[in-house]
Amino acid sequence: MEGVRLFDPSIVGGEMSREEWLESDACKLVADDLKATLEGMVDSIFGPVEKRWVEAYFPFTEPSFELEIFYQGDWLEVLGCGVIHTGVLERAGQDSRHGWAFGLGLERLAMVLFSIPDIRLFWTDDERFSKQFRAGEITTFKPYSKYPPVFKDITFWLPEEYFENDFFEARVPSAAPRRPLASVRSTRASLAAARTAVPQCRWRAHRADRHYR
Repeated sequence: MEGVRLFDPSIVGGEMSREEWLESDACKLVADDLKATLEGMVDSIFGPVEKRWVEAYFPFTEPSFELEIFYQGDWLEVLGCGVIHTGVLERAGQDSRHGWAFGLGLERLAMVLFSIPDIRLFWTDDERFSKQFRAGEITTFKPYSKYPPVFKDITFWLPEEYFENDFFEARVPSAAPRRPLASVRSTRASLAAARTAVPQCRWRAHRADRHYR
């Protein structure tokens, strides 16, 4: 996201050389307005946080700054900005105008706010990602398998001495051809009719999630 503001020449003066502009009070006025605007934006996103401005270099602004905030126990760079370089305005046919500009990556801010570990997730169509978030709410991202879910319902007749640890993942040796890996997980479902008909056994339903690797 980028933002630009140009001031009325009656407020900050008209056309002047680069040296005259950098030494003028109007240049300081524009820089102060830039900082006040961006600090207000950051407070609206992260809440009141400690901030610091760091002098920087960008080819299209002079002077240039980076805004950092103290968030979750560490200093985080939020954005870069500065007073628009007089040469840029001249090339745009705006010799008599002055202003400021900034740019920030919205995805980077969202990664911090929602604890999202990988920026590539923003371009996924997987509903396991998109359904975790709602407008106006900040929720912590919950990781999920990178493999698509495929559900299979299977049932077993189980003896009374059955232990869930009897089921385990069976891996194919690395030398053998790669095949689907089945993970069998127990559910709490049971059928009363089956228990009545065969009292010495229990009827349980299990769900297997097949993950293809």
